[in-house]
Amino acid sequence: LNQAKAGGSSNSNQNVIKVIINRVFTYGVDHRIITGIERSPAHGINLGREEEKKPEILNIQEIKKLLIESRNLKHDWYPIWAAAVLTGCRNGELNALLWSDVDWENREINLSKSYNTATKKVKSTKAGYWRKIPISGELLILLKEIKKEAGNRKEILPRLPRWDQGDQ
Repeated sequence: LNQAKAGGSSNSNQNVIKVIINRVFTYGVDHRIITGIERSPAHGINLGREEEKKPEILNIQEIKKLLIESRNLKHDWYPIWAAAVLTGCRNGELNALLWSDVDWENREINLSKSYNTATKKVKSTKAGYWRKIPISGELLILLKEIKKEAGNRKEILPRLPRWDQGDQ
């Protein structure tokens, strides 16, 4: 364990080593290969937990800057990023949105499905139920802009090859 720690091994790796030591020692005691000692030499060693990394989340000013700059640059990802911020949808939910899901009259989006990039299939949402997303003024403007460029595309958002590769 000391060698693993000195070598820069993570706490989780060190814990795996500790568990293995304990199992081997227990096997040795149970099969009378080891005698005179009843506890593993690793017994009672507390390696602690690794500190969890906090996710990097953009603040409101950073979000505004991202959307303004990506819009000005006509970045391919702008409509996807803007839709994510304005709807609160998950990645797969955004990918599965169709124009038929938009209720223009009641200004809401009916969200009932999600796209799974691993299986390349549409499935139910992560929570397993549908919900209605209100269309704010900003979202309405975005949807109308996207609709102009969408042509006959049934999906709301553009199909970017890198989206299926997890590069969103």
